[in-house]
Amino acid sequence: MANNIKKMHRSSTDKIIFGVCGGIAEYLEVDSLAIRIIFLFLTFAGGSGVFVYLILALLMPKEANEKDIAKNSKEMNEDLMQSAKEKRFIMYFRNIAGIIIVLMGLSFLFKEIFQVTLFGWLQWKTVMALIIILFGISIIKNQSK
Repeated sequence: MANNIKKMHRSSTDKIIFGVCGGIAEYLEVDSLAIRIIFLFLTFAGGSGVFVYLILALLMPKEANEKDIAKNSKEMNEDLMQSAKEKRFIMYFRNIAGIIIVLMGLSFLFKEIFQVTLFGWLQWKTVMALIIILFGISIIKNQSK
């Protein structure tokens, strides 16, 4: 239902200066010559035609043509690709962090239960500090976007 709403825009095909008269004519479904005659009459009758035309030229959006639609579509695709890359990186980071945390937990568990040190050569405090630093950096990086 919302797609049936007509919107006034400056015409990109039926224009002489900015396409205001052509856009109004498309919106009202009348001939653009009739709109141009009305603006000429307003201009010679009191000078308001030029003023109204310029205000409308500033306020009315340009008609979206196929080139603009293709450009917007390309930009959206690039944004989606960038977003997908970021999500993959985040998932990769989370998986690595999860594996390291599981290994730390196993090491602590084996040390408590079996008195065996798994990965004794690792300094778990250093690993945990690195994980916290990387996690903080990823939060800051994602907030700035």
